[in-house]
Parts: sequence; C-alpha cells; structure tokens
Amino acid sequence: MKYPLFVSIEPNLFEEAAYPIEVAWSLPDGQIKTTLITPEPNWTEWSALNEDRYGVTRETLFAQGVSALEVIREFDCDSEEHSTAYFYDVEYETIWFDRLYATADLELPIETAGANELMAGDPEEVRLLVRDIAQDIGLDTDSPQGRVTALLHAYQRYTMDEE
Repeated sequence: MKYPLFVSIEPNLFEEAAYPIEVAWSLPDGQIKTTLITPEPNWTEWSALNEDRYGVTRETLFAQGVSALEVIREFDCDSEEHSTAYFYDVEYETIWFDRLYATADLELPIETAGANELMAGDPEEVRLLVRDIAQDIGLDTDSPQGRVTALLHAYQRYTMDEE
C-alpha cells in the first residue's frame, strides 16, 4: 500500500509568539520521520508547561533538535512525489508549518488539506477516530508522531472499508 503524506506539528505555546518544536510526517511506505526543531534566534518564548505537557525542555530542543532549514529540506525531499500534505488539524497546524517555512523566506511547496478530506469525513469525526485508534493501540496523541501513526492506521481502516 502506498500512503499519503500525513503531517502533524506541535508548537511550544498556543499564543502569537509560538513557534514549532516538533514535527512528524509519513513516507509512502508508511514509515514516519519525526524530529525536534531547534529554536531560531528570534524564537525566545518558553513555558515550563511545555516540559509538563511534552516532556521536552528548551535545552533538549537545542541538544537534539535540527534547524528549521534542515527540517524544510528533508520535508521538501520527502514530499516531492505528493501533491498534498494531509494534516491532523489543518487550520491549526498549518499556522506552525507556515511559520517554519517563513524562517527561510519560503512557502510550503505543496497543497495542504485536512486528513478528513482524504477520508471523506467531518474533521471532528476524523480527529475522534484518530484519538480512538491511538487509545486502542497505546499512542500519545499529544505528540506529532502519535498523531501521524494514528492517521496511518485510520487511513488503512478507511481504505479497507472502501474495498
């Protein structure tokens, strides 16, 4: 089975000064790439709540993350054969993806859509399905990798139901 490009990204805060700290995306064979993102020099806001929610410190981002430009290059390479990136929550997550690309004065090179458009469902129904699948198989939907993994499972379930 060849999979669509599912993407999920997480910001450090839910405020205007927020920036992306982790991203995950699927590959055509169903594998997932995930990485922490090193804060850019002007990305200075931080909250200890991040450490509680994500288990990630700002120091961890600097020690284990990669630059925004490296993330962009790798994502662009991995997304070449796709025309659309399907997001868990397209309205929310594309804000952070756009912010990531803005660091290099670039725009996302492919179309974006909600995963619900691929699976012909209401956005909230698809998010609930993803949460249910994640719970069934023990995934953390607070993490981009957990959401992308659950989206892959939801897509498998959806395509099997369509056959």
